[in-house]
Amino acid sequence: MANTTVTNEQIMQKLDASFKELVGGHLYEGGTKVGAGAMRVADFGASILKPEYFEDFVICATRESTIFNDARRIIMDSPIVGIDRTGFTERLLEPGEELVTPNRKQPKFAQERLVARELIGDVGISDQALRRNKMRENYVSLMIDMMGTQGGQDWESYAVLSNTSIDPAADPLLASNDGWIAKARNHIYGGGRKTGDDFDGTDPIDMFNTMLKKYPKNYLRNRRNLVFYVDSDVYSDYIDIKGERPTIVGDNTIETNIARPYKGVRVEEAPVLNEARDIPEIGSTAMLVDPNNMVYGIFEEVTLEPERTARGRLTDYVMTMEVDQAYENPYVAVIAHPDEKEGDSSPMSEYSTRPNCYEKVKKGLLVEAEPQEDDSP
Repeated sequence: MANTTVTNEQIMQKLDASFKELVGGHLYEGGTKVGAGAMRVADFGASILKPEYFEDFVICATRESTIFNDARRIIMDSPIVGIDRTGFTERLLEPGEELVTPNRKQPKFAQERLVARELIGDVGISDQALRRNKMRENYVSLMIDMMGTQGGQDWESYAVLSNTSIDPAADPLLASNDGWIAKARNHIYGGGRKTGDDFDGTDPIDMFNTMLKKYPKNYLRNRRNLVFYVDSDVYSDYIDIKGERPTIVGDNTIETNIARPYKGVRVEEAPVLNEARDIPEIGSTAMLVDPNNMVYGIFEEVTLEPERTARGRLTDYVMTMEVDQAYENPYVAVIAHPDEKEGDSSPMSEYSTRPNCYEKVKKGLLVEAEPQEDDSP
């Protein structure tokens, strides 16, 4: 019977071959691109993922993410990318009359930006795992899968939850930028139905109705494009409410744990929002957004740097990626905080268009909100 034992030398040979297959022809040393050439795992420096494997990595990193799967991805060819939007603030059409020149309507221009910020992570692969892995003849797929799996969850947390008001000592990753929750300009609060609160924080239906009322009316024409993203507790409460109805639809809702749309808007459980409950600066959060309005970018050069730890029988790959996230229009999103009162949530109030922020607008601390229709009940 043939000996099928995989030796350490064979493992290193396979890792060398896989790494060369993964990366392109440029080697980095000390942050400087120094040229092309073959590398061994023991070599210093980092190389760029080849385009075909870059795409595989991005797909792998986002495949298990609810919000990432819906949002719009941009592959950034430079560290700064502008997101332009153009709109008309008045009617474009008017009655036509012979020999009468129509009034020229002026579009309104605005721009948001993606500014790639560096994130770094360490993906370790043990010799034992490589020996036992069924994919040991294709370590390239294994490495891509491990990088995507380990980095993808943190990447979505960074995109959704990051807030520069978070204590860096508590979570340096999330404190380093502002994510989609922080960048939205419309926030509402439901902390107990006391004076100043917007909705009953214990009632998902009341929260959904208030979010719809606060959403800019001219963007509500096609509700099929919109999504309520909620955490697991709110999702479960909504399922229970719908399941209480003595109908086949109610029975199916409970049995399948699939939420039916609310007033034409899809309701989705987003596990990443479960983390928000444990972050004092954020708290329980729900989002009403058009995923096409949510943009995340990744710079096209993801680098890998190998490092062999012989004593630990471990090969580390230090991965560096540059990413950012923004809204095409930050005013077309509503963020609800069912357990928070606005007065207790200054990090969120910084982005609110409520009256207590008007003084900050006057002082130039906030961008003035775009004109909105009266959304009183």
